[in-house]
Amino acid sequence: MTDKAPPRAALLLRPDTMGDLVLFSPALRRLREGWPGTRLAVVIRGPYLDLARLLAPEVSWIPTEIDPFATGPREAETELNSLLGAVRDFSPDLVVAACLRRHWLDTAVAAAEPAARRVAFGSSEEDPFFGVQVRHRLGASREAGFWETAPAAAGEQDWRRNFGLVDYLLGRTVEPVEPSLGVAPELLDRADGIIRKLGLEPGSFVACAAAGFANVRIKTWQAERYAGIVQWLRRDRGVRTLLIGQDDEQDYLEALRNSADGAQAAVWTGGAGDLPLLSAILCRSAFFVGNDTGAMHLASAVGRPVVAVFGGGTWPRFQPAARRAISLLHPLPCFGCGWDCPFGDAPCVLAVDSEDVQKAISDILDRPGLEGGEIRAMRNLPEPVIDFMGKTAALARRRAKAHLAREQKLEEIAFLAGEKDGEIKALKAAADEKDAEILEKDAENVSLKRATDEKDAEIVSLKRATDERDAEIEAKDAEIQKKHAEIAALARACEERLQLIIRMDADLKRYVQEVARLQAEVSKMTIDPPRNLN
Repeated sequence: MTDKAPPRAALLLRPDTMGDLVLFSPALRRLREGWPGTRLAVVIRGPYLDLARLLAPEVSWIPTEIDPFATGPREAETELNSLLGAVRDFSPDLVVAACLRRHWLDTAVAAAEPAARRVAFGSSEEDPFFGVQVRHRLGASREAGFWETAPAAAGEQDWRRNFGLVDYLLGRTVEPVEPSLGVAPELLDRADGIIRKLGLEPGSFVACAAAGFANVRIKTWQAERYAGIVQWLRRDRGVRTLLIGQDDEQDYLEALRNSADGAQAAVWTGGAGDLPLLSAILCRSAFFVGNDTGAMHLASAVGRPVVAVFGGGTWPRFQPAARRAISLLHPLPCFGCGWDCPFGDAPCVLAVDSEDVQKAISDILDRPGLEGGEIRAMRNLPEPVIDFMGKTAALARRRAKAHLAREQKLEEIAFLAGEKDGEIKALKAAADEKDAEILEKDAENVSLKRATDEKDAEIVSLKRATDERDAEIEAKDAEIQKKHAEIAALARACEERLQLIIRMDADLKRYVQEVARLQAEVSKMTIDPPRNLN
């Protein structure tokens, strides 16, 4: 293998449980060391954010409330939009589906970042339950998934197999390291205060995760058996027990403590933000006993010896990485069911006896030099029962596979039907829009017809008024013509009068001239004075 060019920004998706996160942390730290200049972010579930920052403080974390193994894209739409917004802001050029088990959130993020290089760890298959739904709901085709597949490293435990992803991404083989967690002194001091307040002494009690059913309830060993172990520890070994769990397990643990009357056990529970404190409490314990839980891996990471009761749901993936660990299990042919138990109550867990757990605890206490992870396989069930269980489990697996195939087909049919319904609705909506447009046009036409009729009425009225005006104009014109004729007649009369005046003026002038002439002649004549006739 040769070193590969580091990406500018790499986004890894690990939205699984606390234990998975603890087991993945050493591989993540190796990846961080191999890509010192790369912006490296990991998508995790929100409740584990505080713990994640302790496991790998040099990595950026993007929290989400989506559990893609329990919730589909339909129910998580709002939270998914928020997460995809954060992914877009990070702008990765590499997207890695870092869980060995595929889930639909891988596909959703890959579809949202089509330009990024996309690598799937272990398998590039789609989510067996929600794959069809996410493809149809988000428009993510199979081709929009992951182009490359990084193989898991050799080994059975997940923490070792995770290094296959690191080797593939870096292009070289790195040395695997076990999960480890250093706890800050101030956190240890806080834990010491809590432990003493509960009446215990740091380093002298056993931490017992007797519930641990937050994710898979059936892998929890029976409460009455834990009560017996708590009593035995106090009576025969002189060790008191601290029952640890989540806040919602408080009543269950209190009932267990009460049933272990006289053992002087204590109970501590915490919420999502108390995981760092839990790591400090575990660090102060003498050893851990309990179910296959995240607390078991946390106890291993802080260096505590572990005695754990296992079932076959995911065995041996989560075998603890503790330096001193004993894993107890009863092999059955139905192992590998993924906790989809064909019998409903996990007989693989129930088959581990109290004596088996007591013997393992005694070995942890009495053999301090015991090193490494030991697997103790019990044979407490009769062979005919085991054979019968194998046949039943095989039948259940075939039926589950067929049921899953039918469910996927039904999902496919449902989404195709939904698409057709959508197309029909779209066509109906388009037809309704056309009908609305036609009605609107009809309304416009009616309005235009009404306006046209009003205009026609106005035109008729104007025509009538125009005709009346034309008649008036014609009457006026006739009257004017009459006036013109009268004026013309007056003008002629005036002209005649003027000609008469001109002639009379000429006659007058001639008369005056004649008078003047006659007067001149008269003046020349000698006229005798008249004689007096008397």
